[in-house]
Amino acid sequence: MIVRILIYMLLTVFTSFYFFPFEFTFIPGINTKMMMAVAGLGFLVFNMINRTRKEMSRDFVILNLLACIVGIISLVSMVYNGTPDNSYMTYIVSVWVWCSAAYAVLNMIHIVHGEVTFRLICNYIIAVCVAQTTLAFSMQFVPALKHFVDSFLAGTGFMGKNEERLYGIGAALDPSGLRFACVLTLTMYLAIHSPSEKKWLPWVYILAYGIIFVFGNMMSRTTIVGVVISLLLLVIELIRRNGVQDEDGSDNLGASGIMKRLLTIILIITPIFVTLYNTNKTVRENLRFGFEGFFALAEEGHWHTSSSDNLESHWVFPETLEAWIIGDGYIASTDIDENYIGVEWAGYYMGTDIGYCRFLFYFGIIGTLAMILFFVYLARYCVRNHPEQEILFMLILLINLIGWCKVSSDVIMVFLPFILFSSTDIDEDSWIED
Repeated sequence: MIVRILIYMLLTVFTSFYFFPFEFTFIPGINTKMMMAVAGLGFLVFNMINRTRKEMSRDFVILNLLACIVGIISLVSMVYNGTPDNSYMTYIVSVWVWCSAAYAVLNMIHIVHGEVTFRLICNYIIAVCVAQTTLAFSMQFVPALKHFVDSFLAGTGFMGKNEERLYGIGAALDPSGLRFACVLTLTMYLAIHSPSEKKWLPWVYILAYGIIFVFGNMMSRTTIVGVVISLLLLVIELIRRNGVQDEDGSDNLGASGIMKRLLTIILIITPIFVTLYNTNKTVRENLRFGFEGFFALAEEGHWHTSSSDNLESHWVFPETLEAWIIGDGYIASTDIDENYIGVEWAGYYMGTDIGYCRFLFYFGIIGTLAMILFFVYLARYCVRNHPEQEILFMLILLINLIGWCKVSSDVIMVFLPFILFSSTDIDEDSWIED
C-alpha cells in the first residue's frame, strides 16, 4: 500500500514537471517540460513499434497547420519590420514539445493504473495544483522548506522565485493564475459528476477546490477568473438538471448537492481564516493580497485591485494601419535588437503585458486572429474527442480568451492531454486502441 502511494506521488511529480515546468539550478537551459518531451518521444517510438496507437488524426494535422500559420505570420512580421524577435516563429516546435510532454504523462498514467480516463488525468492535474498551492503557502512558515526549494529551483521574478509573492515549484505568478482558473473549473465539473457509489468523492473535490481557490489567489489573483467560470458551470448544471436527484433518491451527485457541500466547507473554513487573519501577520498580508478586490469592496465601497488599476494604462494600441495589420515585430524587450532606434522597452514592448495588445504589436490583427483560431480549434478538437464534456472545454477556452485581457499566457497544457485519446464517458478507458 505504501509503495503504491509513493508511486502515485512520483507520478504526481512527473505531472507537475509537465504542467508547471521549471529549470533546475544544476541543469541550466533545460526545463522539466523538455525532459518530459524526450520521455514522450521514447514512448511514441515504443508504441509505434508495438502498434498500440492509431495513426495521426486529421484534427491533429490541422492543429499543426494552424500552429505553422502562426509561425509564418510571425516570420512575415519580422521580415517586414526588420526585427530579430522570433518569439512565435517556432510556435509549432513549442506545440510539439508540449504535446510530447503530455504524451509522456498519459503513458505513465497507463503504466501505473492500467488505464487512462478523463477523470484520472484531471485527478492528477488537480493533485498537482493542490500540492503546489499548499507548498507555496507552507513555505511562508517553514524557512527550511523554502531554503530547500530555492536550492534547486532556478529562475526569479514573475516566472520563478519572487520574494514579494507566493510561489511553488514552477508555479509562479505568471504561469499559475490561468492554470489554477482552469483547474478550478475541472474540479467543479468532476465534483458535479462524481459517481453515486463514492459518496465521499465530492467532498474531496470540494476540499481541493477550496485549497486552490484560497492559496491560488494568494499566488495569482487571476485565479479568481476560475472561481467565476466554475460557479457559472455550477449554475448551468443547476438549470440543466433542474434539481434532479440520483436514482437512489439522494443528491450526492449533481449541482445542488455540490452547492450544499460548498456552502458547508465555506462555513467551516471562514471562522478559521478570520481567526488567522486577526492573529497572524503573514496570513493577513497574503489574504489581503489574494482577495484585495473584496477587501476594497468592503472598505471603500467598490471592487478594485492594484493590478486592475494598473491594467487601465496598459491598454495601448498600434497607431498606424500597417502596425494594425502586421504589427511592429516586437513582443519582448527591445534590447534584443542592437539596431533598434526609438523608445527602449524592457520586459514588454510598448510597456504592456496585456495579451491582445502584445499580439497586435507583434504580428497585428492577422497574427492575433491566427492565435485565437488555433485555440478555438484546439478546444473543438477536445470536444470531438470527448463530446460529453463540451461545456467544460468551451469554458476553459473562455478562460483562455479572458486571460489574454491581462496577460499573454495561455492554457495549451490544459487542453493537450485530451486530444491524445478519446472517450464518451468520464470514466471510460480508451487509451489503447486496436
